[in-house]
Amino acid sequence: MKKVLFICSESSPGMRDYAIPVICAAMKVMDVYAIFVDNHEKTYSDFFPYKDDSRYISFRQPHNKVAKIFFRVYANRIYQTILDVCQKNGIEIVWSLTGDSMLSPFINRLNKRFRFIYTVHDLVPHDTVYKSVLERLKFEWLFINRERKIREVSFNLASNSKSQIKTLEHLYPQKHIEYFNFPSLVNVEKLGSLKCKEMEGVDDYILFFGRIEKYKGLEYLYEAFVNSSKLQKYKLVIAGSGYLYFKRDPLKERNVLFLNRFISDDEVAPLFANASAVVYPYVSATQSGVMSLAYYYQKPLLLSDIQFFRDCAVDGETALFFKNKDAESLQTQLENLMEEVDWDKMRKAQAVFYKDMYSEDTLVTQLSGIIERLSV
Repeated sequence: MKKVLFICSESSPGMRDYAIPVICAAMKVMDVYAIFVDNHEKTYSDFFPYKDDSRYISFRQPHNKVAKIFFRVYANRIYQTILDVCQKNGIEIVWSLTGDSMLSPFINRLNKRFRFIYTVHDLVPHDTVYKSVLERLKFEWLFINRERKIREVSFNLASNSKSQIKTLEHLYPQKHIEYFNFPSLVNVEKLGSLKCKEMEGVDDYILFFGRIEKYKGLEYLYEAFVNSSKLQKYKLVIAGSGYLYFKRDPLKERNVLFLNRFISDDEVAPLFANASAVVYPYVSATQSGVMSLAYYYQKPLLLSDIQFFRDCAVDGETALFFKNKDAESLQTQLENLMEEVDWDKMRKAQAVFYKDMYSEDTLVTQLSGIIERLSV
């Protein structure tokens, strides 16, 4: 089997849940090594099942904010470790899996020295609400600009979005570009049974789950729900940490419940299992695994009609769609979903779709093919 070193230096819970199933699938057809960079919350080291194997090396980001920035700006320790691991083990393929902006100062050397492949997550940055101009500039400097540099220098690119693949092929016709499925976000931890304390006595609810960001379009879901008399027999539960950026009307919120905090993995299963339906009103997205949760728990699903969701659902079968950025369309379709749709039929279609879309066997085959075709 070919030897591959995976780099996972972005340590958000979302990136962790993305990277670990990809690496575990790759282990079935490759001799896998990995370098993880953890923050001081539960990340790779807490969840990776083979963390005690010497082939998997973990770093901890510093606690201090200034030291953390210096660690990210010039991650020479990470670069030297890549060189050491590859030299000692005869590794020629290095796969950057999680954005890994800290590799930017070394990307020219990595691209020349190895068969280097870079996974593109967000070709177009999401619309974000920043707390200050300084925060925006810092994010652009540490992430957006550096990821752009890595993408432009790297000859081998990969993505989990079919529409993004087309854009990459248009932008970089000379590059080698590969697609593989986004893995399921369902893991052992997300099959836990810890019920959110705020949810005691709450049932028959419509769920949004995920970190609150402007690009996820929650203002449209909120407006549609509070203005619909038909939907007031249900609760709307918005579960996830983040800044509630949109205008609210407290007088209309008697059936709206905000769980505005980090939702732990072992709280996810009851949150989905007890929901009546799930809504993702994103105004933009290039790739995401959120639908795997709704499909796994077989929940009636409403999605905005952005292209990525179109690629991952069948309208009228596994989900309903509404017109993007249109609260009236969302309201109409959510009322249809709750009152008119045959839920049993949708659940059966979701079960079949989940098995096909998020099959580990399919992912293994895709990853194996990418490594075989990888250009020097």
